[in-house]
Amino acid sequence: MASKPHAPDRLRRLWPGRAPMLLMALAALIGCDAQPQLGLVAQNPVNATRPYFHDFGTLKFGQEVERTFTFKNTDSVPVTVLSLHPACTCTRVRSLSAVPAEGGPTVVGDLQMAEDIIRVEPGGTLNMVVAVNTKSIRPNSDSLNILRVRTNSKNTPFMTFELHVFAEKLFTLSPAELRLGDIPNSHGGSKRISILTGYPGSPAEVVAILETTGGIEATLQPTLAGTEVRWDLTATLPPLTGLGTRH
Repeated sequence: MASKPHAPDRLRRLWPGRAPMLLMALAALIGCDAQPQLGLVAQNPVNATRPYFHDFGTLKFGQEVERTFTFKNTDSVPVTVLSLHPACTCTRVRSLSAVPAEGGPTVVGDLQMAEDIIRVEPGGTLNMVVAVNTKSIRPNSDSLNILRVRTNSKNTPFMTFELHVFAEKLFTLSPAELRLGDIPNSHGGSKRISILTGYPGSPAEVVAILETTGGIEATLQPTLAGTEVRWDLTATLPPLTGLGTRH
């Protein structure tokens, strides 16, 4: 036979004869299951405590990646995704689609709409594909990209997604590109560009020039700039031959 919970002396003094009943009620409340979550509930979270967060880790600068978030509409009424609000140009929703609970054709949301993008029926599934383009992210630093989604659900009216990425870029150029521009035939011309490592202490280094085309000559000169090495690349187009004698 199960024994009743033992009441501390302090509870016996405050509520004589009622302390055991109070403790039993508290124990019953603790043992109850939590109320089911309502609204658009995440179905495929990597971390159950942070269903709207995803870590892409370290990527090459310029790489584009995507993540599909899947939700189930646990409300008793349809839920409409009203609007999407990415915090920067590096993040965008690539597609929104809804699958009815009883099956049937998939509904694709119109991302050109400013309002009422897609409707998810009760029990239906919403798939949202979010893309992050590292070309628009500051290289060699942690970036937490934010996307806010607004719905008409009373339970999940605002959903804030966090997408972490570290975009690694081994080298930077100064200026950003090398252009010889217009060069006179009789004199030729040259331009220089500096190549630097993407971050201090990087093990990356420029070893050699592999190939040149179009008659261009190139030289590579390493220079110690402070504690870091800089490589100066000079491209030269020698004087061209004359156009010939006019007749």
